[in-house]
Amino acid sequence: MMLSDVAVALTGGRMMTKYTGGRERPSSNEIARLAYDFYETRGRRDGQDVDDWLAAERQLTRHYQSSRPSHAAGNSESNQHGKGHRA
Repeated sequence: MMLSDVAVALTGGRMMTKYTGGRERPSSNEIARLAYDFYETRGRRDGQDVDDWLAAERQLTRHYQSSRPSHAAGNSESNQHGKGHRA
């Protein structure tokens, strides 16, 4: 049993890890899986597929943004050493 399986068993939900595979955005497959989870959690009631998709896309986009390293610190550091700009 994996850690994610334990989280599902204990909380009834899925645990989202910070690993994003180096991508900046969620794939459509990831969005579809999460939207389907929302559908199942709601008791498989039809008619909210677009809302589920948009909610999944928002949640995953926030997750991906929070997983990205801050580029602001790297840019200011490289500028201090004269490496950030080309003449």
